[in-house]
Amino acid sequence: MSADGASRARRFLQLTACRKTLWILIAALLGPSIRLVMLPLAPAPEPAIHDEFVHLLAADTSRHGRLANPPHPFSDHFETIYVLQKPAYSAGYPLGIEASLAAGWILAGQPWFGVWLAMVLCCGAIAWQQSTEFPRDSCCRRSCRRRRI
Repeated sequence: MSADGASRARRFLQLTACRKTLWILIAALLGPSIRLVMLPLAPAPEPAIHDEFVHLLAADTSRHGRLANPPHPFSDHFETIYVLQKPAYSAGYPLGIEASLAAGWILAGQPWFGVWLAMVLCCGAIAWQQSTEFPRDSCCRRSCRRRRI
């Protein structure tokens, strides 16, 4: 980085040092945005194990506004692990991951986007928690006094 670029970066940091919400949003979006940029190189993973398929079943059920599906007439032939066949055809897990997958499926057409949204919320929550735990340094206090924030 050149001296001019470093001075610009320092000036930007000084101007935004006291904007807690801005930095929480930057922290929340930085990591997940890097993953979005990498999608052409490393596409969203396909489900491979039983748990992932069951989460997709529950997300699809939630996406259609149901808590469970009607049982299949030949449910004895479709028994599988983690899926309840009777009294209703549904996932054996409580709603949680399924809600985020269903939200991503509804908003972007891909369940994986729900995982991305959950990652944004997680990164934002961690940044918010860290902002309450660590006091602002003296540089921030000086910067805020100069600007009267």
